[in-house]
Amino acid sequence: MRRQRCGGESTGVAPHHAARARGTSVKSLPVNGLRSRYIRHVLCDAAPVTAVPFRLATPAFMTAPKPILGISTRPRPVGATRSVAVTSGAWDVVAIFGAAWALLGIADITLGWYPAAFDSPEWEFATISNSLIALTIPAQGLCLFLAAMVATHRVRLARTASIVLVLLAAVALVWGFLYVTLIPMAFKATGSNVLVLTGLKKSIAKSLLLVVAYPTVFIWCAVLGWRRARPAGE
Repeated sequence: MRRQRCGGESTGVAPHHAARARGTSVKSLPVNGLRSRYIRHVLCDAAPVTAVPFRLATPAFMTAPKPILGISTRPRPVGATRSVAVTSGAWDVVAIFGAAWALLGIADITLGWYPAAFDSPEWEFATISNSLIALTIPAQGLCLFLAAMVATHRVRLARTASIVLVLLAAVALVWGFLYVTLIPMAFKATGSNVLVLTGLKKSIAKSLLLVVAYPTVFIWCAVLGWRRARPAGE
């Protein structure tokens, strides 16, 4: 479409648009110099006709979704999704193994106290020593179970395992207190036998080390697991 020029510059408005803006049709004028003079008058002397910008409103459902709580809206790659599924399955295996290991260890310790003979200091001394040594198995199982629950964001089970670890720490302290009270009786019953006395000293040193180590490690793992247990997305 041709644009009328005024003084060497383009007006940017077609002649028939300008004529319509003034209420006159260009075609109604005679084909002579009058028509050209009229067009020049309309385009150069009159105020130019400006186009009103028009913008379509974008529907709400077509707008891009905004991220919520810092969660990315980008689709996760297929490889990443598969990796997460494999990792979750591996932690499930660790959780099952840890729970079974803990239950078997607790059952073994419980059977060691049956039949009970609390009227015999020798039985108490030997049973507590064996129980402190066997407590390593359920401790390992509970720690593995706790780690799996924290990694898979199972808050309730993780905190339940933390509470059980605190209870085991309390049991170890009670056993340690009873064990210390039985040490003098054990030395008296041993007599002057050098070989038996050497074995007794080794057993006492090992048991006292476990009495100190168990509560420290159990409470530390319980507190760490309780703090690290968070729902997914936090």
